[in-house]
Amino acid sequence: MEEHSSDEGTLEIYYYRDRAGNVVFSRTEDPATKYLDNRNEFGIREAEWYLCSRDSRKPCLMEPYDYEIEEGYSELMTSLVVPVINDGEFAGVVAADINLSTLQSTIASVSEELFDGQSRVTLLSEKGLIAASSHYQEHLGRPLREALPDLAGEFTALHRNGGSFDNGEILAVSYPIKVALPGAEWSLLIELPRDTALASVNEITALLSDEVTSTATRQTVVGIVVVVLAIAVLVLLVRSVTRPLDEIRKRMRNLASAEGDLTRELDIDTHAELIDLAGGFNAFLARLREMINDLKDVNAQVRGQASDVGAIVRDTDEQTARQHQDIDSVVTAMNEMSAAAGEVRTLASRTRESTDEISGMIERLKGDVDGAVTVIGTGVERATSAVEGTREASHSMARFRCWIANWAA
Repeated sequence: MEEHSSDEGTLEIYYYRDRAGNVVFSRTEDPATKYLDNRNEFGIREAEWYLCSRDSRKPCLMEPYDYEIEEGYSELMTSLVVPVINDGEFAGVVAADINLSTLQSTIASVSEELFDGQSRVTLLSEKGLIAASSHYQEHLGRPLREALPDLAGEFTALHRNGGSFDNGEILAVSYPIKVALPGAEWSLLIELPRDTALASVNEITALLSDEVTSTATRQTVVGIVVVVLAIAVLVLLVRSVTRPLDEIRKRMRNLASAEGDLTRELDIDTHAELIDLAGGFNAFLARLREMINDLKDVNAQVRGQASDVGAIVRDTDEQTARQHQDIDSVVTAMNEMSAAAGEVRTLASRTRESTDEISGMIERLKGDVDGAVTVIGTGVERATSAVEGTREASHSMARFRCWIANWAA
């Protein structure tokens, strides 16, 4: 155990590999060195590898630091330290040093594989120190701002926040690398000349442009063909609709003319609506023909009735003529009787002086005259009744003729 203890008896176990790769034990001469808290230019304590886990009681990942392994032999190192806790009390640490030179070769090979070696790949620690780089080897263990003074602010923000950077000449991206055990986060910074980075994009853009142009040409041709076909189909469809409509219009115009032919029906076999319209039109024509045939029958009946009425009118005219003749005879008789009465009055006045002598004769004559007057009165009443009957028959005949004329119209 003595070779694993310090001169003061504390347990200090430290193994390392020499330049030949052999594992060598290093004896700690002064164990107090693990408590040194002097800070360097980056604010890191000299014994941070021990003090970090002691103070936080958590695993810690050290910032890159130069460590002299043997006299004349030093390497850029980092350490992963885990505290040892015994019954809740800090008892020490267990650490593993990592030689960052092994990562340097990995970073260089990554740079060679990206864009034929034109990329710059840099591994940055949590505080922004260069842990490994393909192009900034002279700044290993130093802040990134010393390697890139002109872009220090932009690249530092890119390292902390991630994302990408583009100033028109350089494209850069930062990829976070999280170490789960200590909860630390380093980052991998990749830089590329913009032209190199976008060369493949430009090629793809040119290919896409050519493809878009050819696709647009093909789509234009296809569109023209589709439009022509659509117009042709539309023309055929419109014609299939307009032709039956033209036929219906012609049939309507023919029916409206004086020579309308009710026997010609529509024959349409396209479009259900037009077929229904043609069927309704044909049914209308059939109904119209039936009505006209019925009107013909009625016209024939009216003609027959008109002939009968004509015969009645002629009979009425003959009877009226005879009645006129009878009336003329009655009037002549009345005129003759009026003249005879006048002669009688004259004779009576002449023979007034001899009234007494011929009174008997006058009484007899008066009886005769009274009888004649009675006969004449009867004849006048009959003549008046005949005239009134003739007048009513004439009015009835006139009304009948007006009704016939209106009905015929």
